[in-house]
Amino acid sequence: MALPDITVHLGKVLFLLLVPVLALSSDRDNDECLNDNKQQVCTTSGCVHAASEILNTIDESVDPCDDFYKFSCGTFIKNAVIPDDALMVMRNQKIQNKVMQQLRAMIEEPTQSDESRPFVMLKKFYKACMDTDAIEKRGLTKMKMLLTELGGWPVLDGSSWNDTGFDWKEMVHQFRKIGFDNTGFLYVYISSDFMNSTRSIILIDEGMLMMKKDFLMQGFDSPVVRAFYNYIVKVAVAYGADPDLAETDMKDVINFQIEFARIRLSSEHRRNLTTLTNQMAISNLQRQFPTFPWVDYINGVLGDPNVAVGEADIVDVSVPSFIPKMEKLIARTSKRVQSNYLLLLFTQSVAKMQPEKIRNLQFELNKAVSGVQKVPPKWKDCVIAVNNRMGIATAALYVRKYFDEKSKNNIIDIIFDVKNAFIGSVTKLDWMDDDTQKMAVEKARKIVNHVAYPHELLNDTKIEEFYAKLEPADNLLDFHFNQRKFDKDFTVASLRNPMNKGDWTRYASSTAVNAFYRPSENSIELPAGILQDVYFDKDRPQYLNYGGIGFIIGHEITHGFDDQGRQIDKDGLLRDWWTKDTANTFISKSKCIIEQYSNFTVPNSNVSMNGINTQGENIADNGGVKMAYLAYRSWVQRNGEEASLPGLKYTPYQLFWISVANIWCAKARPEILDKLAVTAHHSLPNFRVTGPMRNSQHFAEDFNCPLTSNMNPEDKCSIW
Repeated sequence: MALPDITVHLGKVLFLLLVPVLALSSDRDNDECLNDNKQQVCTTSGCVHAASEILNTIDESVDPCDDFYKFSCGTFIKNAVIPDDALMVMRNQKIQNKVMQQLRAMIEEPTQSDESRPFVMLKKFYKACMDTDAIEKRGLTKMKMLLTELGGWPVLDGSSWNDTGFDWKEMVHQFRKIGFDNTGFLYVYISSDFMNSTRSIILIDEGMLMMKKDFLMQGFDSPVVRAFYNYIVKVAVAYGADPDLAETDMKDVINFQIEFARIRLSSEHRRNLTTLTNQMAISNLQRQFPTFPWVDYINGVLGDPNVAVGEADIVDVSVPSFIPKMEKLIARTSKRVQSNYLLLLFTQSVAKMQPEKIRNLQFELNKAVSGVQKVPPKWKDCVIAVNNRMGIATAALYVRKYFDEKSKNNIIDIIFDVKNAFIGSVTKLDWMDDDTQKMAVEKARKIVNHVAYPHELLNDTKIEEFYAKLEPADNLLDFHFNQRKFDKDFTVASLRNPMNKGDWTRYASSTAVNAFYRPSENSIELPAGILQDVYFDKDRPQYLNYGGIGFIIGHEITHGFDDQGRQIDKDGLLRDWWTKDTANTFISKSKCIIEQYSNFTVPNSNVSMNGINTQGENIADNGGVKMAYLAYRSWVQRNGEEASLPGLKYTPYQLFWISVANIWCAKARPEILDKLAVTAHHSLPNFRVTGPMRNSQHFAEDFNCPLTSNMNPEDKCSIW
């Protein structure tokens, strides 16, 4: 991706200031010189820019063998300013901001007379979202009308609300007709079948919570719970509820959520996929839990008579023991509380599309919980809404306008190298038996790659066909509900169709600055949005690219072999392909990772990381960085050593490690760090650097870290 001219020029000025000795060298190629350490130095504009970025990020006053995160990110952290509307600022966030601005620019372009219908619709949706005058004029009228149609919100209706005829299952069915995808006190959805990868299946899981179980288990002692309670009371009052009644009714809602949280499994107990897979015919489900009308309930959730289920159909019940607990809780919970809770969920699903008074209440909640100081600009909310609701259409516009096709082949080459590095590493493991090792290699070889975007995004006819049944609307709320209904209809219609793992619509999240591993398909996806900047640039040395996107690729591949991914075979089936002894060794090695990360504490706090919840991501981080490093070494063996960067004294291998660390440079609000440590599935950014590198002998050797130094402990954790 070509750099803007101003960036190149500034980079050249910086280069000349930092390394004037290079200007005296006239007997070498203009793109390569020698530094004081007699290393070859790259002087292209891409290298100069990369050097300036690193120099503005690292803190050379810190010993890399003492704290590599502070060394790699110290200057960034010192100079970074957290935007008032953000929880944190990260170096890789620059890409997200860039993509957001690009999406905004293309969405705000005037509609052309011959423009494809989906592109016209997304621009109309954005304009409706940005039309604050219309939103304020409409107020809460539409939502109040819908609440009345749903039987009335008890907190608004007061003593006049009548529970006669109320049934939460019927309310869920009404939600489906409106376009609100919520299935009540059970979570019912359609997904890939882990027991038969050629089909989809209905999954029945524990109902969702409005906030993390960890907070709810603390009750009103939790500042998060108290802040949320104050927020929902104010929301009810904003809708017209009596303040005193709102306090009473919403307190009952919170207490119900606390009870609901108690009967759900913790995140730590939801990592065994075999335990969470319990397939049975609906007739069997009905026999086990005879008081629940399973066929009627499921068909109401599906909302499509052409895909109706019967007692012979198979469903997958994640936690059968939850169902009787849920039924008992609902039986002792008043219908008023049930209705208040479900309709609160309904109102919150569209809060960002409501008048300013509702948005301001959301901001007050975010400020209390996370410390944000400002409401995000309206255009950001609207770009996110459009991208979430019409992601395939925005992806089509984005890749046509912004993606550099020349990058694609380079990314494919890096994937090839990283995958081969993983396979090579597996074949050298002394703790795996031959049979398990062979199947691990087969699984790695069979991983399917989806890079940048599916070619169908360049075809207007394909985009039009996909959105053909999406009904237009004249206002924001109607468009939102139409789109949600359209999405649900599309998913439900797939239930009876054979699973098509190559379906292009499954890999069209091309604006995402993210990457994905899909265990049911044994595939990785690298969207166009992430293939730039700190992760990848075709004009910079490969050690930076292998440390950037190479690490991400290694991370996603390793997800196929983490504590959950290892339970799935090469064809995406839930199958135990490990011998008992090898499985036990893996579990033992995983415990090393769990214990190591559980001993990491939040800076200036006594809160520790949740090593169990984060183990999958930590295993992927440790495996990912190792595979990217080995892949780069393989590249060097084929292509020769690369020149270093101007103004920097570090070797290419050291710059690889710096490149990895630079991805995670972050400055966060103190209010959010403790909460993330307890609830998040990823470790905090500093531990995503220090954890894997403390475990790497390659890192210790490249930086000559003495044994027993902080970054080179004697005891290391290693799986892959």
